[in-house]
Amino acid sequence: MPGAMNRQNRFFCRFDLLLDSRTEVYDTEKVKAGEFLKKVRRYAKENNLNYRWVAAHGKGSHGTLFIGREGRTTVKDLKKELGIGAVRAMCKQLFIDPKEIV
Repeated sequence: MPGAMNRQNRFFCRFDLLLDSRTEVYDTEKVKAGEFLKKVRRYAKENNLNYRWVAAHGKGSHGTLFIGREGRTTVKDLKKELGIGAVRAMCKQLFIDPKEIV
């Protein structure tokens, strides 16, 4: 039954291609907000950008992160995890490529 083997092989080849293209984008692990701040601080230092974290500029446990001249985002509680969507959105607001900090 060579036809059955071909169907299975095609399925696995397609799966491998999808997995490979997804994993090359960047890491999808959750990151704690405190770790995110450390990574952004290191990125700012390497690229000679101004970095400022203001815990008072936010409601409750939130704070505001400023980087460079125009980058600004709100970061939630430093002990809680940030989803990859939140990390991408914050990087976009800070004008940073997420691949460079994760």
